[in-house]
Amino acid sequence: MKNELKGKGFITTKEDLVNDYYTTQDLVDILRVDSSTITHWAKAGKLDFTKVNRPVSEGGEQYRFLKEPTEEFIKQKFEEYQQKYFDYQKKVISINQFLSRKQVG
Repeated sequence: MKNELKGKGFITTKEDLVNDYYTTQDLVDILRVDSSTITHWAKAGKLDFTKVNRPVSEGGEQYRFLKEPTEEFIKQKFEEYQQKYFDYQKKVISINQFLSRKQVG
């Protein structure tokens, strides 16, 4: 069974689809963002994707994301989230120190 894709090539079997691609829902679960965010990133060119045409009864057109470049994107997002977390922690500590001084004085 061959399914032609709009985008980066062909998915030749269901096994290829499972082994070589992430679904939008996979990325929603991994990154904990809304599916519309994944779609936005794809349309903005931040994620390599292909589209699989499905009948409306099966959810209609669906995005598939190549695993290797997507995993690089996930690593980048992790580093961004981690930096934001550290920055947030610094702010919390600073505010806590400020409030502690106010209570002592």
